[in-house]
Amino acid sequence: MLLAGLVYLGFCLSTGMSLPCPFRLLTGYLCPGCGVTHMALALAHGDLSGAMAANPAILLTAPLLLVLQIREDAHWIRTGEITDSDFYLPQILLAVFLLFGVWRNLAG
Repeated sequence: MLLAGLVYLGFCLSTGMSLPCPFRLLTGYLCPGCGVTHMALALAHGDLSGAMAANPAILLTAPLLLVLQIREDAHWIRTGEITDSDFYLPQILLAVFLLFGVWRNLAG
């Protein structure tokens, strides 16, 4: 998955083109993930303020998500078991991203 993201980032950097958001094309509203490509491109250029403007919710939660994913992967490698100790975290993050999606459309 990471490799696919890096290939897509390289494509966007080299061509200046990116895929449009299907949710926005259908509804005209920004989804909670809208701006992720612009955020990644801004980060690739070292523009933290541009990345924050593109999608602050994902930019601010990405380090937490990365740490949690590494922790779960390490647990799986050590034990062969999938942990469900953070069972409520995905639901909490989903609620946060949905509220962010509503807020960004009402505020804009």
